[in-house]
Amino acid sequence: MRPFAEKFYSSAAWRRTREAYAASRHRLCELCLSPADVVHHVRRLTPNNIHDASVTLSWDNLQLLCRRCHAEQHAPGGALACARAPVAFGADGGVCPPCGAGTFAHVAPALELKFYARRKKIRERGPG
Repeated sequence: MRPFAEKFYSSAAWRRTREAYAASRHRLCELCLSPADVVHHVRRLTPNNIHDASVTLSWDNLQLLCRRCHAEQHAPGGALACARAPVAFGADGGVCPPCGAGTFAHVAPALELKFYARRKKIRERGPG
């Protein structure tokens, strides 16, 4: 943790926001649907925005991630890495195992679009 952010990350406001956001996402990674415990700031916190609640506490700037996806977000060139999902749905609607390629190549394109549309809708719902 960077020194300028230590006070913020130990604040009651952050702890409440982090817990409420994680619960609203059913504690599942928003990228791969694995169990998640890291509430990530999409727009990175800086000394210039650390006191701006519209950046630090806004659900529009948060993303719940598993530790692996969070590490990939912060890896060099890793923004929005990790497209793998633990399960996918086949054309018949049944659950099928991951293809191992890290994509939904084996899934009907319409179902892939439904998956991403649903994830976007859940994210847009926000607090409440």
